[in-house]
Amino acid sequence: ILYRHQFLKHHHQYAYAISGFQLGWTRCYSWKNFSLEDELTLEIKQSIEKKWSKHVYGEKCPAELSKNNKPIQETTKYILSMFPYPSGKLHLGHVRVYTMSDVLARFYRLQGFKVIHPMGWDAFGLPAENAARDHNIEPEKWTRDNIEFMRKQIIEMGCSFDWEREFATCDPSYYKWTQWLFSKLWEKNLVYKKRAYVYWDPVDKTVLAEEQVDSDMRSWRSGAKVEKKLLSQWFVKTAVYAEQLMSELASGNLKDGWRDVIDLQKHWIGSIKGHFCDCVVNVSDILDNDGSRSSHDPIRIWFSDVSALKSTKYFILRPEHFLAANEKAVLKQLENGVKVMKFGVVNPVTGQLLPVLIGPTESMPLVPDLKLRDWLVSRQRGWGTPIPVVECQECGHSTIVPTELLPVSSSSLLQDRCQQCGSTELQQESDTLDTFFDSSWYFLRYLDPINEYKIFDPHKVSNDLPVDIYIGGKEHATLHLYYARFMNHFLHNLGLSPVREPFQKLIPMGVVMGEAYCTENGGKYLKPEDVINEDGKLTEKITGEPITKIWEKMSKSKHNGIDPELVLKEFGVDISRLLSVSEAAPTSPRHWPPNNVNGFLSWQTRLWNLTRNFVDTKDFGEILFVDDEEWAASESKIFDSRNFYLKGITHNYGETSQISVAVSRLQGLLSDLRAVPIKYLKESIEFERAFGVLLICIYPILPAFSAQLWQSFRGVATHTESEFNLVSSISCMLDVITQQREDNYYGFFKISIQDKEVWEQSWPDVDQNYKLDLICTVNGEELVVKVERQYLDGMDEDTALELAFEDEEISKRISKETTNVMQYKVEPGFRASIVLLDRT
Repeated sequence: ILYRHQFLKHHHQYAYAISGFQLGWTRCYSWKNFSLEDELTLEIKQSIEKKWSKHVYGEKCPAELSKNNKPIQETTKYILSMFPYPSGKLHLGHVRVYTMSDVLARFYRLQGFKVIHPMGWDAFGLPAENAARDHNIEPEKWTRDNIEFMRKQIIEMGCSFDWEREFATCDPSYYKWTQWLFSKLWEKNLVYKKRAYVYWDPVDKTVLAEEQVDSDMRSWRSGAKVEKKLLSQWFVKTAVYAEQLMSELASGNLKDGWRDVIDLQKHWIGSIKGHFCDCVVNVSDILDNDGSRSSHDPIRIWFSDVSALKSTKYFILRPEHFLAANEKAVLKQLENGVKVMKFGVVNPVTGQLLPVLIGPTESMPLVPDLKLRDWLVSRQRGWGTPIPVVECQECGHSTIVPTELLPVSSSSLLQDRCQQCGSTELQQESDTLDTFFDSSWYFLRYLDPINEYKIFDPHKVSNDLPVDIYIGGKEHATLHLYYARFMNHFLHNLGLSPVREPFQKLIPMGVVMGEAYCTENGGKYLKPEDVINEDGKLTEKITGEPITKIWEKMSKSKHNGIDPELVLKEFGVDISRLLSVSEAAPTSPRHWPPNNVNGFLSWQTRLWNLTRNFVDTKDFGEILFVDDEEWAASESKIFDSRNFYLKGITHNYGETSQISVAVSRLQGLLSDLRAVPIKYLKESIEFERAFGVLLICIYPILPAFSAQLWQSFRGVATHTESEFNLVSSISCMLDVITQQREDNYYGFFKISIQDKEVWEQSWPDVDQNYKLDLICTVNGEELVVKVERQYLDGMDEDTALELAFEDEEISKRISKETTNVMQYKVEPGFRASIVLLDRT
């Protein structure tokens, strides 16, 4: 009898020749420089990754395409990581985020979902403009070159993104629709221009949002002391959506990962009990401090209700409003420090001109704690999305560029006369849009990236939204998420987005921290080579000043960044991926280098060695005769181990995204399998099942290494062909008639074996007869009842209650007649939980 594994052993391909009843073969080595008999070295790991790279990494690799071509599930999984700014090189924060998203994408493909896993580039912004100035190159060339380099880096990291969906926000085909969005906000009276004091970065020469200025009043990017400057700026009325956005935070529609972010967003929005409106300001006879005529911009006011507005006797301006700084507009100052201004504000309900007061906060009536301001979207830079507005230099009238003429560049002038006064003195708006505006809708464009006629087709996106899992830096939990939520709510109100909230589950990733050396007063950071370590005492090499070593977020200014390329060279791709997602929860900071590098390297070696033992035993081990009771006990133990770890690993991948916990459970399963006596491996069905599960479950994290071990496993597996998708076909054909003797023909047969790779497997399932936990919380005390999965998955509350009271320990603690069921939940394949409370 020829078993299938005799056709394909280890990682070698075999060709067979059949002549009459005789069988012969020749080995055709597809990879000659390693075998399972070798010790696992870095060189062999790199050879494995090179061998499998075109299959499991990169653009249009089979691992990415195979499941998406024939998905088992009817629904898609949209896994999205925040797209990067093409600054030139990836940092380890990028590696952590993109490895996490890639691990989850591979997991869901194995589960049979069609996975949307796109990548693009947040390409406009100051760094490109500064680089163009410093290196005398065009911002676009600097950006495009960086994109090419960083795309290559991402592929080398082992990530499998949907590159056919790729775009950059600086593509005219993208920013055309960014401008279209601005025009739609204009149509709905949600954009306006007014003078306002803004934070000005004197180094980068641009406006900063309030959140881009630190507590020392320094720019988040350049580090320069910011200035207050009075400029005419474009704003979006995001405050109009404050109540709608706040209500969605409390709706319960947002899943895991949003808890802390919801608090941040609520704090950012603040109190919203009230209304806004714009009021006319009567300043026609007042000059500014510089002698120019004062602004006629309306003032946005807040009021609690219409009846209160009707009875209003005066208006209060914030002291930081630019009109408050106009000394020529002050009529008089009262004893309590309150200033009465010369100008008035027209009450929008009564039409009455009311006085305006400005004064110290402690002397004024209580005003609402509304932290949310309208969104300042103007930026004074060239490398950005041009604001599609034409302004008349004569009368100041602004006109939106018609949508059919989009996209427009900063040098476009699309009309010759002002529509208001007929003047020919027109000028294209010179400011560009905030890059947060560019990134506020990119997740929608990924679903229809080449549409020339619409921002996206609502029918195309209807089945794929909301984004199932959104992954990115925790530092973006306020601004980017708020603006993206606002824009999606706006598009939903236009009937374009099928959902209000764009992101269902959020994974706000913690920062990667490196060891930094700084002076004891924290005033200066040093490069490691500028520090002397003498018996643990750190001093600066030049000055001898004492130095402190601390963990800080990696940055160039702190000299504690680590080039990801060096990490790949030191550990290889797969172990670098493993180190990125292990030890720490995704939302926690990650120290680099990790504490337990050697432990993970040893774990990989143990996997390699166990595969070798399994293959050798299957090939050359003798059939073992063991006592039935002893054998049954061993098989039962492996059965329990397989299911125990599999239920947790699946839960960690799919429900909690706690990949570091999944890694710990994978280590536990390997330890249990290594404890099985080698002599059992040849005939043990449960070992073969559990080992196959282990190799599939490590694939999302270690794709190349898993593919190599799976190739060896499938070549000798004899008990699990019905459980795993090991082979799709074995075919024979007569190739060449080699010789004719009398009436007999001797031919050469070619046998073709189509084996299935690890990425073509289905995610393994917990056995139906395995007993899962029904967790019963009785008056605060937790007790467990075991229930077979085949019953637990579909178990209703009444059945769970009956099973609970069949347990002696539970019936001792509470009476069925006086029990209230406070909560009941089933998590199929994992557990069920019921909370019982004695109502007496």
